[in-house]
Amino acid sequence: MYRAGPPAIAAVRAGTRTRSLPVRLVATSDREFRGTERDYGPEAHTYLGAVAAGYGVTYDRDLLAGRRATSLTDMALPLLRDAEALGSGPGPAGGAGPAGRIGHILLAHAAPDCDAHLSAACHLAYVAHGDPLVFSLSDQGTTVPFSAVRLMAEYLGRADGERGLVLVLDPGVLPWAVPPGTPTADRDTAVGLLLEPADPSDGLLLCQAAVPSAAAAQEVLTAHLAEVRARFGGPVTLVAGDRLVSPAVSAAVDERVDGDVVGRVCTSVWSVLHELTAADAGRTPGPGHGAGAVVVAAFDPDLGYVCALATPKARR
Repeated sequence: MYRAGPPAIAAVRAGTRTRSLPVRLVATSDREFRGTERDYGPEAHTYLGAVAAGYGVTYDRDLLAGRRATSLTDMALPLLRDAEALGSGPGPAGGAGPAGRIGHILLAHAAPDCDAHLSAACHLAYVAHGDPLVFSLSDQGTTVPFSAVRLMAEYLGRADGERGLVLVLDPGVLPWAVPPGTPTADRDTAVGLLLEPADPSDGLLLCQAAVPSAAAAQEVLTAHLAEVRARFGGPVTLVAGDRLVSPAVSAAVDERVDGDVVGRVCTSVWSVLHELTAADAGRTPGPGHGAGAVVVAAFDPDLGYVCALATPKARR
């Protein structure tokens, strides 16, 4: 049995929407899955019907007929093993916990699981090494990974040097129809973010805000980018979709990489981050000033959320 209290709420600097997170990004992984044909029996149809009702939509079993799908469990397991393979390296400086031990795992997704045979979080708690605390976060649209990183940072601040793993899961099969124009994944993808405690002055820089329009989101992002440059120096690389780009945003960065990856939703900008940082896995991040940063940003127009996360570039 676990006994855990709520994480302490980090203070946001007055006059900004930006907070310093006392964690650093150790490594990322990115996976795409082919899926398998599922045998949906009466129990599965009952479960998926109840899930659909909770979203105010109608379950359509014909949408699953003949579709190849991957459960959240099957997406999460390979990413967990990727992260555990890095556990033999040195742990965070000053941490009293076992070097490299993953003490917390957080599953972040916007779409529900298409397979009710296993609870992904419960199964990972059973099979993961080191008996970690595993929990899930959803219902925040495409910005759910940013909240997941923030929550993980809060927990790791009280975890005695352990690492944390955020799993961003993008199921490509939905058991109900969605309105035209709704962002949906067309394949099963997942991204893993391995985090460990760090000095807040060298940790990640997160911005989250509720905004009424894309123009307001661009203003929030522009202000955040100015804080990123003040903290990390340059060059600053931005990974974001077209809806977040404005002349002011473009002027605030040295390079912009398109974050609208076709066929991906929650994992979109994070898969690009993996491409940009994979070669730096295990390297020491740059100091608080002068090394530059990579910023991933997303805007969910349906919920009115804009989020951006900056990670310092590795020292070469």
